[in-house]
Amino acid sequence: MWLVSLVAYRALGHRKIKLSTNTKEFWKGRDRGYKIQGEGEEIDAQFLEWKLRKRDLSSLGYPIQMFAPPGACYTTFVHEQYRCNTDNGSIECKPGDFAIDAGGCYGDTALYLAHKVGPDGKVVSFEFLPVNVSIFRKNLELNPSLASRISLIEKPVFSKSGQRLFVLGNGPGTRVVAETADQEAQKVELWRSTTWWGRKNLNNWISSRWTSRAASLMP
Repeated sequence: MWLVSLVAYRALGHRKIKLSTNTKEFWKGRDRGYKIQGEGEEIDAQFLEWKLRKRDLSSLGYPIQMFAPPGACYTTFVHEQYRCNTDNGSIECKPGDFAIDAGGCYGDTALYLAHKVGPDGKVVSFEFLPVNVSIFRKNLELNPSLASRISLIEKPVFSKSGQRLFVLGNGPGTRVVAETADQEAQKVELWRSTTWWGRKNLNNWISSRWTSRAASLMP
C-alpha cells in the first residue's frame, strides 16, 4: 500500500496525494532532530560539500556527542529507523543483544545501537571508506563508554570472504564493484560477517539470543 501511495504521490504531486508520514508528529520530530546545532571543529566529509560539526544529543535523551549531518540526528535517534513496530511488539536492539551494523559510515548508527544493547551487548560495524573510518573513529573517541561495546571492521561485508573488489567512494552511498574505468580506484577485501564472530567464538552466544528473541515475537 505504501508503494502505491508513493507512486501516486510522484505522479500527481503533493496537492493531490498526502503521504501517511506527512503528519504533525512527523514534522515535530524532524524539527527536534534538525534543531541540534553543531559546534566547534568542522570536518569535511568529502561528499556533496558536507561539513560535519559536533552535535550533542543529550536533549534527545542520548548521552552521545558525534560529528554527523543534522539528518542523522532525526532519522537515527528521533525517528529510530532501526526500530520496527509489529502487532506482536517492537523489533529492536535490547540490553544484552548482539548487533551488526553492515555499513557503518560515520558511526552514528553504531553509537545508537551501542546505547540500546547496553554494557552487556556488542555491536560489530563494517566500514571501509577511509574518510568515513576516520570520522567514525573520531566519534568513538568522543564516546568512550559506548566505544567499548563497538568493534569496527574496516572491510566491506559480503556473502563470502576473500574476494577483492574496487571501491567507488560516495559518502554514505559508497559501494564496491567488480570492474571500473577509474584507474585510481582502490581495491578492498570482502568479509563475511560470520568470519569475525567465528574467530571470536560468538556463534553460540548469538544463536541463543536470536532464538529467545524470535520466540518472544511469535504470535
